[in-house]
Amino acid sequence: MDSIRLNMNGSSNITLLSNDFIDNYMKDANDVQIKLYIYLLRNSSSGHSIDISELADYFNYSEKDVTRALKYWEKKGVISLGDTFDDSAVSAGESSPAGKKTIPALPDPDTVKASYTIDMLRDFKKSPETSWLITALQQYTGRPVGPSQISSLLFMSDALGMKNDLIDYLMQYCVERDDGIFNIEETALFWIENGVENVEQAKALCNSVSGADVKHVMRLLGRSSDPTDPELKLINRWIKTYGFDMEIIEEACNRAVSAVSANRPAYAESILKKWYDKNVHTMEDVKICDEAFRNSKAVKNISSNIGISSVSADKRSTFCDIEQQDYDFNELAGRLVNNN
Repeated sequence: MDSIRLNMNGSSNITLLSNDFIDNYMKDANDVQIKLYIYLLRNSSSGHSIDISELADYFNYSEKDVTRALKYWEKKGVISLGDTFDDSAVSAGESSPAGKKTIPALPDPDTVKASYTIDMLRDFKKSPETSWLITALQQYTGRPVGPSQISSLLFMSDALGMKNDLIDYLMQYCVERDDGIFNIEETALFWIENGVENVEQAKALCNSVSGADVKHVMRLLGRSSDPTDPELKLINRWIKTYGFDMEIIEEACNRAVSAVSANRPAYAESILKKWYDKNVHTMEDVKICDEAFRNSKAVKNISSNIGISSVSADKRSTFCDIEQQDYDFNELAGRLVNNN
């Protein structure tokens, strides 16, 4: 599907909304996301930068709401966020509201590695530019490097475009974490997914997702060990992508611990994903969601009980000459819920 272009028809009084947006994007977006997109489209002809704080003030949203909406459209490939995004600047250019390089869909390691031939692996092993990576990996692990490991290195260099010094740091990082070579591809994908292009950015990411917040979350989940890479990815998503405060994450983790004894991170993720989709930002929002769920459940239970009663009444009517009452059961269920 082609990316939507933010453009005007030359008139300052008219904003054109593409049919592609209406047909393929609008139905899945929430109110915040749609309003923000249209406003950015409105300002696309001016060419000036729009502060996130300005957007938040204009719509009376929090800056976190605006940030989430921008990231939503970036994931859809509609816009790109600029390098100054973390400094709260959004550029309203002609073709997109910002100018950062969008990370393409990440390749599947198994699929790509299956396409590598023996000659390709041999060339990688003999090349002066990459042969030292194999020697370094052997030194880090203390084991001979076989074709499978060479394929992994080639995948990171060729398919992911990682620089050699970044691959070297990645190998050291995995070995020091006692992951060996086994999780190196998953870690590499995680880094690329989070925009890591050099060693400095990798160190910053590692520090940001393995600090006090991560340890705190792991303790909430009943774990004293270091998180695995998939767990780190989840925690990073909760804090950075979803943008939840620790209070919200704590609530989800507590519910996960109460509900299950295994796979608690995945259970917490299911809770937080639902809250994120429902634009939950505060504990008050959580209470509203809980109340809505209880009400919907009560309606179902009442409707179910009324259905059973009506069947019993029908059976009794075949034996008793009693006039049947014509009740509006849906209205009755609604009144009962409202009176609770």
